[in-house]
Amino acid sequence: MRIRLTALTLAMALPILSTQALVESTEAYRLTVPFKGLSASVSPAPDAPPAAPTEAEVCAGIAIGESCVLEGETVFYAGSVDARRVYFADAAQADWLQWQQYPDELSGTNSFSDGIANTDAIVASGLGNPQAALACRARGERWFLPALFELQLLSSPAFAGSGSALATSPDAHWTSTQYSSSPTEALSTAPAGGSTQPTWKAHHMPVHCARHAP
Repeated sequence: MRIRLTALTLAMALPILSTQALVESTEAYRLTVPFKGLSASVSPAPDAPPAAPTEAEVCAGIAIGESCVLEGETVFYAGSVDARRVYFADAAQADWLQWQQYPDELSGTNSFSDGIANTDAIVASGLGNPQAALACRARGERWFLPALFELQLLSSPAFAGSGSALATSPDAHWTSTQYSSSPTEALSTAPAGGSTQPTWKAHHMPVHCARHAP
């Protein structure tokens, strides 16, 4: 017969044992009581098995071009910008979208490296029906339209060498970075080749959403 007791309960039940040693310990103990009058023995309970790694922990350990699952969705790791790992959806949005249906200047959308800040500003304004940013945010609050440097990760030699299909698209994709010299335009870039140019915001283009880990 095996009974699992805390150190304090065991000390109260077995005063003949060294209660000081038992009470001072915070470990769980296992008491073995033989049936034929043999003396009882006390030993520490075995350690619990290690907990399984979280999704974020698994994703933090993968290499560029490898995939993992974040909050139930498969993503690909493309590299880091400003010390933050950037993960892309495993496929672009099904439809080509406009940056804005009615082009207009949006403040707070000029960052080259912070797609979250750009997307937050675009969505908060709601001006001009900003289709591309809204499509990414519709995937969840952690999703965003990548800024220029984030989208350019798909053009990096490290990502291109991973063999991922994401690196082979010849089509220019929207970034969330507004073109500072012309507020009715935003920057777009092609994963294959990395060419970047300002594009009229009402133009329909591919959108590839990104996110960080929790």
